[in-house]
Amino acid sequence: MKQVLFINTHIGSGSDYLYQSLDDYSRIQGYSGNFIYENAESLLNLTLLPHKCRNNGAIYLDRILYNHTIKSRDVYKIPDHIFMVREPEGTLGEIGDLMGWDSAARYYRLRLRRLVSIAKSARHGIFIDYRELQEGSGWNRISDHLQLKSFSIPKIVELNKVDVPYALIVECRNTYEWCTYAMKSLGFSEGKSRFGSIA
Repeated sequence: MKQVLFINTHIGSGSDYLYQSLDDYSRIQGYSGNFIYENAESLLNLTLLPHKCRNNGAIYLDRILYNHTIKSRDVYKIPDHIFMVREPEGTLGEIGDLMGWDSAARYYRLRLRRLVSIAKSARHGIFIDYRELQEGSGWNRISDHLQLKSFSIPKIVELNKVDVPYALIVECRNTYEWCTYAMKSLGFSEGKSRFGSIA
């Protein structure tokens, strides 16, 4: 029984910390950004890769940052998902210079909308906000959801704050608050079951 875990998130969410911490865990093997998932069968390509754990507890991890990475709704139902978002001020402060302010805001809004679309079809998962990782409670929730022991918690280093255009913050905050409310309404704040399996 092969298990797949997706970190469904966006660029600038702070998910680097989460991905690295999970990848360091003995039962989890990360392969971030290596696949396009055309259909449910394409998940097999991930689970055929080498894994450091050779028993039924092995978990294959991928981090999904772009809407085009998953092309079929059938894929949504199988993995366990960690849905992770960050408020727009911190996100745009990190990616605005890289992508341009307008492009960064558009990417952020469209990505959060897709996360909710995925969550509506997903059967397994948990919703985490970046500030929960900053405060520490998010690590415990993830550990409990995935039933991990001796979970390493990295030190989060805050970057210098960048002034983000106010109009973009307002526009993106509406999407952020809608996404957060939707995730809670769908039951992902408390976590929804654990892991489907791939033969």
